[in-house]
Amino acid sequence: MTGYKRFMIFAVIFLLGAILLSVQVIGADEKPWMKGRDPLKFGGTLTLARGFEPISLDSLLTTYGDQAHIYLSEPPFMYGPGGEFGSGGWLESIKSSDDHLTWTFKIKPGVTFHDGVPLDAEAFAWLLRKRKEDPEVFDYPLTYVPDSDHIVVVDKYTVEIQQEGQPFPELPYTMATPCWVGAVRTPRAVEKYGEDYGYTMAYGNGPFKLEEWIKGDHLTFVRNEDYWWSPEWAWKYSDAKSKEEYKPGPPYLEKLVLKYVPEASTRIAMLKTREVDGIVEVPTLHIDEIKKIPGVTILESPSYTIRAIEYNTTIAPLDELNVRKALNYAVNRQALVDVIYRGYAEPAYSPYCGIPLETENTKHLYKFNPEKAASLLDEAGWVMGKNNLREKDGETLTFELWSSDSTEFRMVAEMVQGMWRNLGVDARLRTFDDATLRARIDNGEHQAVLFEHEWVTKGDMYNWWFGAESKWYPQMTGLDTPELQELVDKTFAAKTMEEVNKSNDDLVNYYYEMAALNALFHPENLMAIYDDVKNVYMSHKNGGWWGYMPRLYDVYLQDVYESNQTD
Repeated sequence: MTGYKRFMIFAVIFLLGAILLSVQVIGADEKPWMKGRDPLKFGGTLTLARGFEPISLDSLLTTYGDQAHIYLSEPPFMYGPGGEFGSGGWLESIKSSDDHLTWTFKIKPGVTFHDGVPLDAEAFAWLLRKRKEDPEVFDYPLTYVPDSDHIVVVDKYTVEIQQEGQPFPELPYTMATPCWVGAVRTPRAVEKYGEDYGYTMAYGNGPFKLEEWIKGDHLTFVRNEDYWWSPEWAWKYSDAKSKEEYKPGPPYLEKLVLKYVPEASTRIAMLKTREVDGIVEVPTLHIDEIKKIPGVTILESPSYTIRAIEYNTTIAPLDELNVRKALNYAVNRQALVDVIYRGYAEPAYSPYCGIPLETENTKHLYKFNPEKAASLLDEAGWVMGKNNLREKDGETLTFELWSSDSTEFRMVAEMVQGMWRNLGVDARLRTFDDATLRARIDNGEHQAVLFEHEWVTKGDMYNWWFGAESKWYPQMTGLDTPELQELVDKTFAAKTMEEVNKSNDDLVNYYYEMAALNALFHPENLMAIYDDVKNVYMSHKNGGWWGYMPRLYDVYLQDVYESNQTD
């Protein structure tokens, strides 16, 4: 063998060895899907306990209530934990025409669903059209879009939503809910799973994929290794010092398990033994007990939830305006917050569900004033009689107050009952399981009901809360006046958010001045989490919008990080 041949053989062997070594190093040190993210943070399972599980994971069959969607799918518009608002990371741009009638969505090339199907214009338009074609599907986000023909595929990655007559100013906000997102359900998945879709499998464009759902026990999600379209604000909730330093990509967690445990005491026991890493929807009655668990922190954020007492304005004695006003002035909301919620709630002085929705002139009504409450009843002819109860025309001022039979709601109802008793009002408390309570309300049998609502846009309120056609749920008051209808119509006709804010504020003030309900407080969203789970943030510090569930883009486990370092 000549020297030249020996040299060539040696060179080939050396080159092959170098290639194999480089492949081995890449495979060992940084898998392609890590995409520049810190390899030491990858791995581990985060387990969270919740009291409730979703109805379905099919985005077309759910609206606002299933927070687990936050991991499966990302909507066209998104809120960040700090209140940031903008387009989802999978969109290149979103533009509105000068007259706000046409919205244009441009999708980034290369985005896929969990099943590998491209999330392109055809896929996005398919879901949007379903909202208009299927009468069983919730279509409110596409108000003033007359039919599916007004959802147009412009090119491979561009979709237009065309409204007619007038714009719907709240479209961006209604499109910011993960349940509604146009990136969860594809024709191929529907054909494959049929009616099982949303239960045995669901495909989205989110950072996690569904692995299994054992009904009544748990949901398991696994990391979406193809994920690279993090929202622009994600870097703020990572260890990165700047947006430029941040490397978007798949979550660090290998798995996420949501355990569904109805009993609060059981959830707390699981937290103590570290069977779970955290509890979502912490029961305030157990706050003091949780605070004593070493290494556990309680995170808090405002919510869009409001707890209120709604009066049936069509039935005596609650058909009297002064009676309703007196009942509102007689309630010490701060006492309810301090005693029952240990300060983890905010007194409410208007029907608005969330702090971001409130405006100044909705906050002045019905501050605690027992003297004024007594004066209003005196003016109405309800004077103090025997047994320190108010009477008029031989009748005692009495009615039934209904509530859920849960410990928390019963305690609130009992405190309010006592405050009204000090005014000379006999409110007889009756508690029901949730299903029975709802059925009785639907039949209009109630007089006063302690209830909870969670509206996430102003449109939700004027569309459902106030409208007489929504009687008896969610409109439980039966209030139906020409003035109210005129205000509802005016709010529907609003063409800009400024007009929506002004007209809806007028509507809320009228409704509350009529004392159709008694706003009590906004409970906070609370989460208990071990300190060695890093970068956990509640979903929206300004209230609601899936605030029960934390964002998990850059959450990692300290023990996994340390173990990877030693390995």
